[in-house]
Amino acid sequence: MRQFQIRLLAIVLLLSGSGALLAQTRLPLDAETMRRLGLVFTQLAPPSANAGIRFPASVISSPQLVSEIHALHAGILQEWLVLPGQQVTAAQPLATLKSPAIMELQQQWASALTAQQSASFELDKDQQLFAAGIIARQRLLATERNKAEADFRLQT
Repeated sequence: MRQFQIRLLAIVLLLSGSGALLAQTRLPLDAETMRRLGLVFTQLAPPSANAGIRFPASVISSPQLVSEIHALHAGILQEWLVLPGQQVTAAQPLATLKSPAIMELQQQWASALTAQQSASFELDKDQQLFAAGIIARQRLLATERNKAEADFRLQT
């Protein structure tokens, strides 16, 4: 039985190798045969960027690929502002988020804006009062410091 398997393996190897041997056989071709068969031989040229036909196209990422957008604050996505495949620019809003953290920041900013506007009003008033000689320079300097602090709080 073992001898039979070895002979069968040898026959399979010979037959499988004979195809490779036949593929390497040279076929003599004369000029008349090449003309009759329409065979043309030429040197290969390197491909250029201008080769081939060009078509307008859009590249759309596969839905199976993971895409990530990172928000600065946690929240719930309320609405997408762009469609899939739509071209976007830097700093363009992509979505609307509902977030308690953002609400708190908006309240802090509104409070800082109100304080800055109030400090600006007080500074204008004190500048007029100082020009009229009604208040001391020290009070004007204190009002200027308050205005600078309010400006700084608004920026941070």
